[in-house]
Amino acid sequence: MQMTQTETESLQQPSFETLDAVLDVSPGAILIIVEGFIVRANAYAIELLGFDDAADLIGMSATCFVDPVDARHLCARIEQLPLGERLIERCRVRCANGPLDLEIACGRLHFLGKPAAIVAAHDLTEQVRDARRLAALAQLTSAVSHATAPEEVYHSAMQALRIGTNCDRSAILLMDVDGLMQFVAWDGLSSAYRQKVGAHCPWRHDEDAQPMLVPDTAGDERLAAFHTLFARESIAALCFIPIKHRGRLIGKFAIYFRQPHNFNDDEIQLAITAARHVALAIERQRAEQELKRLNAELESRVRSRTSELEQANRELASFSYSVSHDLRAPLRALNGFAHVLVEDYADKLDRSGRQHLERILSASVRIDQLTVDLLRLADINRSVPHNEEVDISALSEQILGRLAESAPERMLHSLIQPRLQVLADRGLLTVMMENLLGNAWKYSAGKPVTEIRLSCAIHEKQSIYCISDNGAGFDMRYAGKLFKPFERLHGAEFQGSGIGLAIVERIVRRFNGRIWADSKPGEGACFYFTLWDEPESTGRNAGH
Repeated sequence: MQMTQTETESLQQPSFETLDAVLDVSPGAILIIVEGFIVRANAYAIELLGFDDAADLIGMSATCFVDPVDARHLCARIEQLPLGERLIERCRVRCANGPLDLEIACGRLHFLGKPAAIVAAHDLTEQVRDARRLAALAQLTSAVSHATAPEEVYHSAMQALRIGTNCDRSAILLMDVDGLMQFVAWDGLSSAYRQKVGAHCPWRHDEDAQPMLVPDTAGDERLAAFHTLFARESIAALCFIPIKHRGRLIGKFAIYFRQPHNFNDDEIQLAITAARHVALAIERQRAEQELKRLNAELESRVRSRTSELEQANRELASFSYSVSHDLRAPLRALNGFAHVLVEDYADKLDRSGRQHLERILSASVRIDQLTVDLLRLADINRSVPHNEEVDISALSEQILGRLAESAPERMLHSLIQPRLQVLADRGLLTVMMENLLGNAWKYSAGKPVTEIRLSCAIHEKQSIYCISDNGAGFDMRYAGKLFKPFERLHGAEFQGSGIGLAIVERIVRRFNGRIWADSKPGEGACFYFTLWDEPESTGRNAGH
C-alpha cells in the first residue's frame, strides 16, 4: 500500500522536535541561520558560545560573534555557494567564554520555504593556542641564541607570555646590586605603578622562590597594601614567576589581567620556561662581561709585566756595560801591572813574593773569565736567534781539534757520528757545544786517553743527542745543581766559573729543547739534549 499525497505532504513539513533531536546527537556545534538570524542551535553550540539556554541564543544575529569585515566576507561567499556544496573556513569569534578559533563548514538549504544556511563548527582554540605557544617559545629560543645583550630577549619573552597566557600586560624585574627588584622591561604600566611596586619582592631571601598566583587581587590579603594601586591600574589578577639561575633568585616575571583569572598548569609551565630562557640570557651576558673584564685585567697585567721586563732588560744591559767596561778595565790594568812586576822585578822578590804574584795573576785571569761568562749568559737572553741548518758533527770536530791543539801532550780519542744536521742559530749552538765538549775535555784530563763521543738516537720520533766522556763523572744525588749558575760538583782541582752548564741549559731552552745528564763517580758522564720538542714536551723537567 502506498502513502496518500496528503500523508506524504504532512511528513515533509518540518518537525522541530525531530530537528532538534537530530542536531543534538551531532558531536559538533551546529547552527541554522535564516536571513542572518539564528533560528536553531544544538546543545554543543549553545555551550560553545557561552549561553545557558537556547532561548537566549535564538533570534540573535549570526554576525555579532564575528568581526564585521570578516562577517561581510563570509556572508558574501555563502550567498554565492551553490546548493549541495559546502564552504570550509577558519575564523575567530567573540563569545562570553572569550575568543575562540573555529573551523566552520557552511552549506545552503531551504528552511520553512526560505533560503537558509547551516553552519557546523569545530573548536580549534586549544590547538591554535598550542601552536602559537610553540612558535613564541621558538622565537624566544632563537632570541636567546642570537642576542648580544639581555635587553634583546625581554621583548620576545613578554610576547611569549602574552601569547601563552592571554594576559593583558607583563613586566620583567631584576635584582640590582642592593638586592632590590627593578623594572627592566614592561608594557602598559604607568610610571607611578612602577615606582610604587618596583622594590617589592614576594619571596624571602632564604626562600626557594615558587610561582605566586593571585586569581583575584581584591580578595588577596598578601597584597592588601597595593589594592588601591591595582584598582587604579585595572589589575584584577596577577602572577609572579621567579627568574632563577642555579637556584639563585635574580628577578621575576609579572603577568597582569584586567579580569579575575584562574591560572592553569599550561600557562604556569610556559611562564616558567620563558623565565629560564631569560635567566640563561642574563647569566650568559654576565659571564661574557666577566670574561671581558678578566681579559682586560690580563692585558693590563701583561702590559705591566712587559714594561717591567723591558726595564729589567735595560738594567741588565746597563749592568753588562758596567761589567764589560768598568770592571774588566781595572782587571786588565791589575793583570798588566802584575806582569810588569814578574818581568822587571822577579829577581828582587823572594820565593814567597813570587808565589803571591802568581796567585794575583791567576785570580785576575779567573775573574776576567767569569765576567766574560756572565756577559755571555746575559747576551743569550737578549739575542734574537737566526736559525739555519748546521752540521753539528763538523762543528764538534772543529771544537775538539782546537782543544787537542791547546794541549798536544794529551791523547784524544773522539768518536763523532757523521752528518748530524740540526736547525739552530750557529752562534748559540757553537757556544753550547764549546761548553759541553769543553766540560768533557776538562773532566777527562786525569785519564791516559781522553775519550769523547757524540751520537744521536731516535726515541718516539724525537732526536736525542748525547755527548759522553770517560772523565771524573759525578754523584747523581747532586744532579739538580748541574745547570744552576755558580754551582760546582768538583773542587779546585778543576778550574771553571760554574756558569758553563747554566749557559748550555739557557741555550737549549732557547731552542725549545731540554737537557739532562747521567753519570757515576769515576766512570765518566753522559749529557743528553733535544732541540725543538713538541709543545707538550717542553714543560717537562730536565730529567730522564
